[in-house]
Parts: sequence; structure tokens; C-alpha cells
Amino acid sequence: MPGRADHAVPRRGPRPLHRPRPPLPGSRGDRRVSAWHRVRETWSTADEEEVEFVVRDRSPDHGLTRLGRRIAARQLLERDASVEEIAELIGVTPRTVYRWQAERRRAAA
Repeated sequence: MPGRADHAVPRRGPRPLHRPRPPLPGSRGDRRVSAWHRVRETWSTADEEEVEFVVRDRSPDHGLTRLGRRIAARQLLERDASVEEIAELIGVTPRTVYRWQAERRRAAA
């Protein structure tokens, strides 16, 4: 047959396995965090009065810091609020609340 090789193409051997880099210190195991995000103030501080306002009055506040949202979600979960209500109050998706809930369970185990 024209265009067909009469011999098999030689292989060079097995490919080396991909070895992912280890996670950065202080990050979640499956995510890498840049230096800029590690030192970002809004992610490491929380206004306790704003958090208490959201938890006590169940009033939406989308101005919470990242840490404030997590604290408010934890406190609302302890008070038996639904995941959908928590997500609406603090301005995140229900999936985020479920993920935070699972992280707390893993950390407690």
C-alpha cells in the first residue's frame, strides 16, 4: 500500500510521571495561594460587630471580609440556619457554605 510504513514506529519508553509541586505553606492542600493573597488584610481580619449583626438580626451584609463570612457562616450553622439562608445572608453560593461545612467536619475528625 502506498504511504504505509512497513515497520512499526519505535517508542522511546514510558513517559515520566507528572509530579505536582507541593502546596505552599499556609494554603489549603489542593490550592496554591500567591504571596499577595496570603498577606491581604481583608482575608485575615473580621469585624466582630458586623458578624454579630448578621448572626443576631439575620440581616444581609455583603460587606463582610472573607474571614468574617466564614465566622458568620459557622455561627449561623450552629444556630441551625439553612445553608440557602446563610448563603443569601453573607453573599456566597450555597456550594461555598457546604464546602466550609465539610472542611470543619474534616478538621474535627
